[in-house]
Amino acid sequence: MTNIQPLGRRVPWPDNIQCPVALDFHVDAESLLLAVDPENHSRPMTTSLGSYGPRVGVPRILAMLRKYDIRGTFCIPAITAERHPYVVEEILEDGHYFALHGYTHRRPTRCRARRRRKSSRSRSKSSGA
Repeated sequence: MTNIQPLGRRVPWPDNIQCPVALDFHVDAESLLLAVDPENHSRPMTTSLGSYGPRVGVPRILAMLRKYDIRGTFCIPAITAERHPYVVEEILEDGHYFALHGYTHRRPTRCRARRRRKSSRSRSKSSGA
């Protein structure tokens, strides 16, 4: 095992900050549930559970951050931004960072299988099969 030695000097932070912290919030909403089963968009119970974060959770987080004058980063899939545009507006109005978190939360295994099918179809077409 390698013995890692400290640098011997500290990186200076502005305003004599001793312990910097990064706050990162993921507002996935229904995107995970839709990735599991696209038909979940028509199930009221599922969409109600998924929309709790944007409707209730994010406003509570924003209020706390506002109270302590803290900025955070909110990672949001595009489908969530489409379904809940008001939450993006609230985050940006309060001066927080916004990070796009892909479009949906598709399972990587399904993406690979879809690509393989598309690839094999295009090979079939190009070979004349």
